[in-house]
Amino acid sequence: MSEVLSFVLVFSLIAATVALVYVSGIGGLESTRSSERVTNAERAFDVLQDNIADIHREGAPSRATEVKLSDAQMTYGESTRITVQVENLNETNASVSNVSSVSIDPIVYAAESGPELVYSNGAVFRQDRSGTVLNTPPGFLFTDDGGERTAIVPTVQTRNRGVGGVGSQGTILVRTLLASQEVEIAEDNPSALTSPDANPDGSGDAEYNVTITIETAGQRQGVWLDYLNGEIPDSQDIRSGAGACEPIGDTTVECSIAVENVYSSLTRIDVTYD
Repeated sequence: MSEVLSFVLVFSLIAATVALVYVSGIGGLESTRSSERVTNAERAFDVLQDNIADIHREGAPSRATEVKLSDAQMTYGESTRITVQVENLNETNASVSNVSSVSIDPIVYAAESGPELVYSNGAVFRQDRSGTVLNTPPGFLFTDDGGERTAIVPTVQTRNRGVGGVGSQGTILVRTLLASQEVEIAEDNPSALTSPDANPDGSGDAEYNVTITIETAGQRQGVWLDYLNGEIPDSQDIRSGAGACEPIGDTTVECSIAVENVYSSLTRIDVTYD
């Protein structure tokens, strides 16, 4: 009897241990697997960002980026519009553009349960229920070199040229093809301004009054706001030290700056998922 009882007790202990490990371990394994999938997707988006930068900066004709999908989809996000406008440009010169306004189709990795990764205008965002963070900043540049203030605002227009989304248990290719490149705004001679608003910050020097507007998804509004206010130096701010940018509604960020040089370029990139 003692041997039978010992066997039953030992067997029960082993069964209980296995059940405990199974119940608690499966959830942990699932969580670890999901986290690893997102980590791999983030690495793929780093490569995607570098590949698109090759097209935008180096003029590469095309690039293809591998993204592994497991219980996830590649889609396109809510359209983002970036507008750069020189408010006080002499409009009598018909050959000079004072505004660039471009609509972008963000590239999105959407996990079945977990965060989204979004590529939009050179930036990579990570979005989940806890909020949105900026993994990789865009290529905007705001400088003040001995009083010579410059704003460089490149626009990378990704455009959906295939299916709206694709899901797979394997690997897909995100193909990006250069469609065109052009300079939208290039102004570096504020002394030629004839507008009465040629001195927006009251310094007495001629300068360009520039408005930058980002219309984006609500989850990314605050991140864009923090990024731009962190990048734009106080010397370019014409909003009395309140920060050059402010939120407009729930989806828009608007920045007002004064500079001696302003440049805005546009790279159009066609995107397909294969």
